Amino acid sequence: MSGRRQLGAFYTPPDVAAALAAATLGPLIDAGRDPGSIRVCDPAVGPGALLSAAVSFLVARGASVEAATANMTGVDVDPSAVSEARRALGPGANLLVGDALSMAWGAPFDAVVANPPFLGQLKRDTARSRDAAVAAVSRFGAAAAGYADTAALFLMLAADLGDRVGIILPAPLLSTAGSAPARREVGSVTSLVRSWSLPPGTFEAAVHATVLVLRRSSSAPRSWREGRWAAGGAPAVTLRSSGVVGDVATVTADFRDQFYAVARVASDAGPGSPLVTCGLIDPAWLRWGAHPARLGGTVFTRPRADAGQLGDRMEAWAAARLVPKVLLATQSRVLEAIADEDGSLLPVVPVISVACPAHRVWHVLAVLLAPPVAAHARNTHGGAALSADAIKLSARQTASLPLPGDTAAWDAGARLAEAATAAGRRGAVDEWRAAMDHLGAVMCGAYGVLDGGVPEGGVLAWWSAQIDRRAAAIRSSTC
Repeated sequence: MSGRRQLGAFYTPPDVAAALAAATLGPLIDAGRDPGSIRVCDPAVGPGALLSAAVSFLVARGASVEAATANMTGVDVDPSAVSEARRALGPGANLLVGDALSMAWGAPFDAVVANPPFLGQLKRDTARSRDAAVAAVSRFGAAAAGYADTAALFLMLAADLGDRVGIILPAPLLSTAGSAPARREVGSVTSLVRSWSLPPGTFEAAVHATVLVLRRSSSAPRSWREGRWAAGGAPAVTLRSSGVVGDVATVTADFRDQFYAVARVASDAGPGSPLVTCGLIDPAWLRWGAHPARLGGTVFTRPRADAGQLGDRMEAWAAARLVPKVLLATQSRVLEAIADEDGSLLPVVPVISVACPAHRVWHVLAVLLAPPVAAHARNTHGGAALSADAIKLSARQTASLPLPGDTAAWDAGARLAEAATAAGRRGAVDEWRAAMDHLGAVMCGAYGVLDGGVPEGGVLAWWSAQIDRRAAAIRSSTC
């Protein structure tokens, strides 16, 4: 197992392979291609699951086994995997041991199917060697530099090799900054035919996976060409905006040093500032004292930390956080944030701090709770969270969120954000829920996301369903 993990090899289940083969090859046959003439390549063939599925699909559509198999080409760095593929496909297939990323390839294929290695570049045991990194840049240019996942290199190779591409990718590749150059490179020569997310646990890799089916094209939508690929799962909206959050607030995210410093001195009984974890943040509702929080393996009911016990360096950090701000959770289905207008709360990593003047706190909270902003964040930055349907923003991405274009409606939204917060502090769930609904509708108007006075694209209904989930959780925890 450890050898496979180091190679990033997580083999494809038969049902996934069959679905990918059908989605990739079916349109070629529907367009009139002879099934027995379609040339297919898998540049990370492993034991041959995808090519075997391709053969089965082509035979079912009229090709002979011999003709379909003879048109299969597979490459893998693992000799034992190639041996398995030979046993699965028989002697007619063209199967080679080698590194597909550094090979000289000839004429393009009709289709490429691939489940490439999931090798992130931030861990020592999966990072490319210096020589491999130099070779990748030589082969693929600047898009292969930095922290581009190895799967991104295979994606670029597949787009070079095939008129049609069906590929399984780690879902974060669709949104992470390190893979953005590769997405733009591929987006310039392809368009998206279809995509779907694979269920959690499909692979042993601790990452969600997505299937993309692409075709060669120079007329894809602008968002695809610009590398904005995140599989959002939220309604598409066009926002009327003016400026970004970073224009009115300072956004910061802390790191492990701050986490361990706070966890070391955290106490239920002691003095100090209330500690706020992501799990204590619901939209305009802080559950501190009503819901348990886990820090460093210990469960607290009312966690606090005395900044004076943190040491000089961390005490200065705490002082910089104990200011008026909005606290934003990560790993949430919609954006979830609470106001700290008097600067009394201390965030716990990975909570994001959005510091602003006290008189602007409610305006910033209204922005972060706005349904169009949640949809924008999900569609622009989705895919990097632990859950496939959650949002995980960085500080920089939070700072880049748009501000509304209608300032009068924004003012009204700020008042409703304050009202919702007040209801939450009183524990008035129904009142909070009503204020949130009103806030959602007003902020749709603030962003111009209206069609005949009704929020477009179902964005309010999508957002409201998520708020209902949070309301149910709050009610169950207070019963």
